[in-house]
Amino acid sequence: MIKKGLKVKVLTGKDKKKEGEVIELDRANNRAKVKEINMVKKHVKTTKEKKGGIFSKESFIHISNLKLIDEIGAKKKEAKKIMTPRLKEIFNKEIQPALKVQFGFKNIYMSPRIEKVILNMGLGLDATDSKILKSCEEDMAKITGQKPVTTKFKKSVANFKTRKGSNAGLKVTLRKNRMYEFLDRLVNIALPRIKDFRGLSPKGFDKFGNYTFGIKEHIIFPEVSFDRADKVRGLDIVIVIKAINKEHSFALLEKMNFPFIKKGDN
Repeated sequence: MIKKGLKVKVLTGKDKKKEGEVIELDRANNRAKVKEINMVKKHVKTTKEKKGGIFSKESFIHISNLKLIDEIGAKKKEAKKIMTPRLKEIFNKEIQPALKVQFGFKNIYMSPRIEKVILNMGLGLDATDSKILKSCEEDMAKITGQKPVTTKFKKSVANFKTRKGSNAGLKVTLRKNRMYEFLDRLVNIALPRIKDFRGLSPKGFDKFGNYTFGIKEHIIFPEVSFDRADKVRGLDIVIVIKAINKEHSFALLEKMNFPFIKKGDN
C-alpha cells in the first residue's frame, strides 16, 4: 500500500522508471504527488505579499501508475527462489566438470549437453476418434507437464488407410527445466517399473550423437492411472544432444545414470 514518505517508481508515461518519495496523498481520488515527478509550470501573479512568475511544482499521479520499490525488489527475489531441477544442478556442478576432465576440453562449455527432449505417440486410426485423442492428450500432459501438439499425416497411403492432413498422433518438445525434470523421473522412477527391464540399447545413437529409444507401455509413468487408460500405448523418446560425436553423448547419458546394457550382460 502506497503511503506518504515511501519511495515509489513510475510505471508509464513521460516519467516512466523514475523514482521518488510520496509527498502528498489524495485518497478520495486515488492520487499521489511524488517529489520532482510529473512537474507542471504554474503562472503566479505578483502581489504585495508575494513575487510572481513561472514556477514548477509537482502534480498528482494516479496510484495505479505507481509501484512501491520494496515490492518490486521482493518480487524479483521470489523469482530467483524458483527451484532448480535436481538433475540440472548435478549436471552443472558435477557432470559438466567431469566431462571436461575426461575428454580434455579447453572450455567447460565444450562438454556435451542436452538441448531438448521430444516425445512422440503414434495413434494411427485411433487419432480420428476425438474422445481417444483427448484421453491421450491428457495422459501426455500428465507425463510431461506440457500440453502436446497434434501431428498430421504428410502423405495419403491407401495400404495404411491414412489421409493427408488427418490426425496422426501427439508430440511434445521439452526444453530447459521441464526437460531435466522429465529425464530425472524417467531414469529414476519410470524405467525401473518396466517388466523384465534389462537396460537401454547403446545402439540408439545417430551420427550426430542424438539418442532415440522406444517405450512399449506409457503406463510406466506414475502420473498415468492404469484404470483410466483406455489402451496401453507406446512412446518414442528422442534426446537431442549437442556433442562432437557418439562417444561424448554416451558418456553424458551414462553419467546421468541412464541404464545402458553393458557388454557381457545377458
